Amino acid sequence: EHPGTLSVDALARQILKPSTRDGIEGQRVLNLLLGMSEDSGFWPSQVDVAEVSGLSRERIAELVTKTQNRWKKDSAITRLRTTIEELLQSAGGVASIRELSALLLVARGSVREEPMRSQVALAVCRAAVEVERCMAEPRFHVRRDTHRVLIAQQHRFASYASRLGDVADEIAAEDPLVTPARAIETLRDVPLPEELPVLTESRLLRLAAASSTKAAVSSRQELYLRGLNAVR
Repeated sequence: EHPGTLSVDALARQILKPSTRDGIEGQRVLNLLLGMSEDSGFWPSQVDVAEVSGLSRERIAELVTKTQNRWKKDSAITRLRTTIEELLQSAGGVASIRELSALLLVARGSVREEPMRSQVALAVCRAAVEVERCMAEPRFHVRRDTHRVLIAQQHRFASYASRLGDVADEIAAEDPLVTPARAIETLRDVPLPEELPVLTESRLLRLAAASSTKAAVSSRQELYLRGLNAVR
């Protein structure tokens, strides 16, 4: 396959291949970092990986840096990073990591079944983010809060999405449900950063829900609490 058309599954095979010099230790750290271990939390930090693996933070940083440098030389991962930049652009410049991984699955495909399909896509996205964040001029950035991970072309775009998510949580908690028109009006009150294009109403609602901790969008474009019936 051409590096620019590798499927998510093929990319994962390349990404999850450890350096022979790092052995079992390197493989375990790689699996933990990319969320491919049963012990991995969602989008673990290097501190999280150190705590679970029992290795020092310095050793984790050393292994991650070596892995980043190896990935930087891989033409397939270079093309992957360009694909992610293009997907972010199509999403308005910012997306939750789950949105981005779903877009990547559409763009590159996977033959796996859920939930492994989404897990592998997240791992591939994580690898791309790890490489991009160590570049001199990164094309996209990550914002990791306690309950959400946002990827954006600029830091302030991620801050905007985070604020949208907070507002979406407030809207979703109201009873009765807020009408879509009022929800959109409330979300539009969140100051839009310069250079971020005005989002369509549909994208605004989806981004707000994806950036929230407990909101979802119903088929009628209403924001409601996840896990609860949208009809209240």
